[in-house]
Amino acid sequence: MAYIGLEPKESLLITSQQTFTGDGSTRSYVLDRSVATENDIQVQVGNTLQIPTTDYTAVGTALTFGAGAVPADSSQITVVYRSGALATVALDTTSFQAGTEAAPSINHVSQSATGMYFPSTSRIGFTTNGNKRVEVNNSIVASSTTTGALRVAGGMGITQKLFVGGDVHLESGTGSTSVANGALRVSGGAGITENLFVGGDMQVTGDFTVNGTFTTTGSDSLVINDPFVFISNNNTGDSVDQGMIGKYNDGSNTRYTGFFRDVTDQKWKVFDNLIPQPTTTVDTTDSTYSDGDLLTGQLEVTASTASSNTTTGALIVTGGVGIGGNLNVGGSADVTATTAFYADLAENYTADADYEPGTVLHFGGEAEVTQCDTDMCQKIAGVISTQPAYKMNSKLEADHVATVALVGRVPCKVKGPVSKGDMLVSAGNGFARAESNPAMGSVIGKALENNDQDEATIEVVVGRL
Repeated sequence: MAYIGLEPKESLLITSQQTFTGDGSTRSYVLDRSVATENDIQVQVGNTLQIPTTDYTAVGTALTFGAGAVPADSSQITVVYRSGALATVALDTTSFQAGTEAAPSINHVSQSATGMYFPSTSRIGFTTNGNKRVEVNNSIVASSTTTGALRVAGGMGITQKLFVGGDVHLESGTGSTSVANGALRVSGGAGITENLFVGGDMQVTGDFTVNGTFTTTGSDSLVINDPFVFISNNNTGDSVDQGMIGKYNDGSNTRYTGFFRDVTDQKWKVFDNLIPQPTTTVDTTDSTYSDGDLLTGQLEVTASTASSNTTTGALIVTGGVGIGGNLNVGGSADVTATTAFYADLAENYTADADYEPGTVLHFGGEAEVTQCDTDMCQKIAGVISTQPAYKMNSKLEADHVATVALVGRVPCKVKGPVSKGDMLVSAGNGFARAESNPAMGSVIGKALENNDQDEATIEVVVGRL
């Protein structure tokens, strides 16, 4: 027979009994123990053995004598409990045998292969259906899934808190693609007081707050789906610089570059070459600090600040300006340079309309100049300049202002064949043409290019007779 616990060793006890004293009239007595029937006890009055059901009945704790069997006065009534054969259990150190996984020393009463076994004095094993599932031993340190004081060969469900005083190693290779899978899945929050190192990708579907330093070294750097990235979010009182900083080594020194908003003047700046590492501010006074270069596409300056000299206005350039295309100035332009990339001297006149560069004008119309519609006109004024190197009368204000090239190279609209060096006169409709025998005062200039088309724009030298 199998047992749960230690194997009992049985020995019979002395049968229990109870006594009463008769008074000649009492028929009912209370038993110390409950019985199922009168046959469970033996009753003797004096030296006379009583017959069950005939002389007495017994149910529960009630003993009742029949009318003709009432014990006489001072008669000793002795009750012996027949069902009281009890056993004592004696245990000793040899009660548990070593046992095996297949035949454990402590078994379930119905399955000999289920229970506990004791492989040695330093280990205790728990086995079910012949399979060892739990082992407790004297090894304190765990270095793998098969070492340590507690070894579980299977899953483990814990419904309450788990406190681990040492390290926790998860050796599963299961990858994670969402919060519902992976080697470690946490349904609630996770509080971590020390560093956290993640060898693979990390995706955060909720808020991600970093109170300390955040470093990323991935080839894709940092990808953020939110439309805004807030930096210096706790910049109370506008006390720190804000921006993006990069680091490089020039072969001898580590240097820093980037762009930032300078708290000292509230201006955004691009810098380079700086050796001191920026912390809360960028040291613009350091000797290694230099303004950085910026290459951009279209640059639009929307400030309306007026300019009265080279250090005022919406756009201030300390050095030179190289412009590969057109430069259109809506207001007046003061040029103080002594040399220029463009090659004509122009002057502003009031006009009756806006005319495109290269148009031939003469003096007349409702304003000072108008488009020349006369062939070989002797009132010729000149050609609308494309980008003058020097502009006179720059402060002229009118509904329509024409910048007329007076001297120098300028594009001009022409009709018909033109040879380099030909003198040009007006051809009407704002065009010029070649003329070998021009009238006095009609010459616009001389051609610098050939033309064999009906209409074209070529470069000419105005002011040359």
